[in-house]
Amino acid sequence: MFRNLHPKQRAKIADMFLDLSKIFFASLVIGPFISSSQNQVIVLLVIIGVMCFIITSAMGIILSRPEEG
Repeated sequence: MFRNLHPKQRAKIADMFLDLSKIFFASLVIGPFISSSQNQVIVLLVIIGVMCFIITSAMGIILSRPEEG
């Protein structure tokens, strides 16, 4: 998907993904403190947040690597 992008464009997209992962991580840290009542919706949001954090940080790391070949 990102193979034929210019290296500067790849770097911008990688930075965007890493920034997104920071936002997701911050929401994971802050989330439990805001919600004193533990219900299923909060747990679901935390799980979705973890998934998004993993995906966005992985995309950022993959895109920030120089392309081999």
